[in-house]
Amino acid sequence: MKNLFKNPKTRKRNLILAILPFVIVASICGFIAVKSINSISGNAIGTSKESYKDSIDSMDYHLRSNATKYQTELFRELTKAVDNGSDKYEIARLVAENYVADFYTWTNKDGTYDVGGMYYVYSPQKTTIYTQARNTYYKYVTYYINQFGAKNLLEVENITSTLGDKVGTYELEGKKYDSYFVTCEWTYKNEETFANISTTIDGGFVKKEYFTIIERDGRFEIVQAYGDN
Repeated sequence: MKNLFKNPKTRKRNLILAILPFVIVASICGFIAVKSINSISGNAIGTSKESYKDSIDSMDYHLRSNATKYQTELFRELTKAVDNGSDKYEIARLVAENYVADFYTWTNKDGTYDVGGMYYVYSPQKTTIYTQARNTYYKYVTYYINQFGAKNLLEVENITSTLGDKVGTYELEGKKYDSYFVTCEWTYKNEETFANISTTIDGGFVKKEYFTIIERDGRFEIVQAYGDN
């Protein structure tokens, strides 16, 4: 190694050649890190309006630019309900459906870091929820994209939802909020892609989930969710 830098005429060239691989590796790592950070900002906190197909600014709800046809339909229904504003049950129901349609769809995701549905969850816990999703339901998404192609992955195609009988009360961090209980059941496209995959979620993919949604500062947010396979 010392001989590489012994000759003054070639010392500078050899030094550049020696450090070049480290620069390349550092650049690649930096790109991945920035992409992940941008993803956390985009999915857990919020991105620029240029990345949205549509928005409900008053609620800070946003439709991803590559939303599926079904996601677009549900978002339009939610927009109408918010604009009308008189039926809070309907808004809560559609918040749950829009969350399910985005979170459980993989066909329009770029990888494990691209977690859907984060605009509908309890705002102070977005980053925590995002991280948990990356380590569970989204853990193998990048692998599945490389293995099968994104268009062949899971896509929510139909949701049936039901509402609780009355407005409840949910206490959170010392404050009480009006709450709504919503049950969602859904079906997937492309589930056959995973027919022989044993490393997916044990017992199959979630197809039913129960949500508690609160109205906080005029915004409807999911504070609790648990599901059935």
